[in-house]
Amino acid sequence: MQTLEEPDPDALAPTPIRQNQAVKRAKRASNRDEALRLRKQGLSFDAIGLRLGVKGSTAAGWIRDAIRSAPLEDVEDVRAMELDRLDMLLAGNFGAAVRGDVRSGEFVLKVMERRAKYLNLDQQAAAGIEAVGNLLDRLVLGEDGDQ
Repeated sequence: MQTLEEPDPDALAPTPIRQNQAVKRAKRASNRDEALRLRKQGLSFDAIGLRLGVKGSTAAGWIRDAIRSAPLEDVEDVRAMELDRLDMLLAGNFGAAVRGDVRSGEFVLKVMERRAKYLNLDQQAAAGIEAVGNLLDRLVLGEDGDQ
């Protein structure tokens, strides 16, 4: 009959490599949370990066990651905040754009494009066009599309 040996407690302990990886993961999560907190306060990506000791593009990536992993309520809060900012930018430049200022007009269009992305308007429009096409196919080809 075989006897079971006691497992070596050192074999079950985390290795220095695993501990190091866990510390790095925790630090990344902390950085993501801090970057999102600073963004909610209105700081730019570059300002956030400067505070956290990284490039602005790295801070932007952390914020995207934090938003993706955040509860839906938090994502909606961030979206509402960003839309409010875009509205302020739009209000400040719309009059000049309407009066013919080309740079203001280009700026207003960029703000409108960003706003449409936040609200997912472009994808909704594409889905609507596809639905109309499907309806026309059914009308022309018959209910089952087999005529």
